[in-house]
Amino acid sequence: MRTSRCLIAGIVALVSAATGCIDTGALQDLQHLANAINAQYRAPAAVNLASGGELTIMFQNSKYAALAPDERQEFAREVARFAVAQLGERDSLRVVRVGFRAVAGVAGFTAARSEVPYSWSAAELRTLPDSGVTAGVKE
Repeated sequence: MRTSRCLIAGIVALVSAATGCIDTGALQDLQHLANAINAQYRAPAAVNLASGGELTIMFQNSKYAALAPDERQEFAREVARFAVAQLGERDSLRVVRVGFRAVAGVAGFTAARSEVPYSWSAAELRTLPDSGVTAGVKE
């Protein structure tokens, strides 16, 4: 047990040194965003903020991937707008992308297909009004 904790601490230290340092505030913000998306849309999402201010939100095996193309685009735009609102006036956020990933596995083999077809600038999303509805969600 102690060996694994030391190993994990060493890996974190190595990654921290390699990347400069870990901004724990940013990591917490992303975790809060993922939790908020899950709560709002009842679909878990992976969020990633790359250097250069590109936020990517990926839904895996989501019911929203099966929406009609126009409804799926509307849903993706609403999620992107929601993410920008959750993150606040973060100067470093430039672009928000929303995508879908389908993963299936059989007998130890896994196949995955990902697409990230939707992208908006953060500035554009900040100007969109809150629609007050969640696209594609039937309660």
